Amino acid sequence: MKYIFALVFLVAGLVRPVFAADIGGIAGTYIINDTAAVTGDILINTPDGFKLAKIPYDNNIFGVFADTPVIVVHTGKEGEKPVVRTGIATVNVTTVNGAIKQGDRITSSTVPGKGQRADQSGYVLGVALAGYNGSGTGSIPVAVGIEYAELTTARNANRLFEYLGASLFSNVQNPEKFALIIRYILAGLILIASFVFGFVTFSRSLPKAMEAIGRNPLARHTIYLSMLLNVGLIAVVGIIGIAGALLIMRL
Repeated sequence: MKYIFALVFLVAGLVRPVFAADIGGIAGTYIINDTAAVTGDILINTPDGFKLAKIPYDNNIFGVFADTPVIVVHTGKEGEKPVVRTGIATVNVTTVNGAIKQGDRITSSTVPGKGQRADQSGYVLGVALAGYNGSGTGSIPVAVGIEYAELTTARNANRLFEYLGASLFSNVQNPEKFALIIRYILAGLILIASFVFGFVTFSRSLPKAMEAIGRNPLARHTIYLSMLLNVGLIAVVGIIGIAGALLIMRL
């Protein structure tokens, strides 16, 4: 028995706990389609493959490109590169949204692949373990934990429009996607125009009809018929609007 206790104490003296800061990032391997990606860049997952993040607070943030993570889970496919999704990773950052302090949340930025300080609610890559206050870009360790961080009450309308604008700009380089976006916009405008026309027409005709019935009750049947015709016209316009929107989307 005394030998067993001696062995336990010996092992306890040699083995220490292993923390995330000790082991670094844990990575899986994926095919990165963006040839401009370098070690430390933030990647997003798109239908066209893994590419550099270019939109702040991108909800498609997937991980960090890393050349030499401590633990790599290989899938065996040729051409795959390690991408850290948990643990500690060295991340390329920029100060376009202000100086980064230890403890700040890090998210994607308008600089392709580079992280920035997150100062409002949105998707983040993780938490900065060191600060950065230099010009241009630098690299800092980040505790990777991709999540939606509630830093403010909600994104304001300006941030929403900035996000939509950045999304549209990123798709301009793909003619097929850009044409699809234009079709969606045209279809939406046609639907909105048809429903606005119907609402305005009905809201104007209804008070006049009620007033006419009050002035001449004997003509109420004729007025009711006129109102039904207006409703029918509104329905026809709405159907035409829906049909036009569907036609544009199928072009």
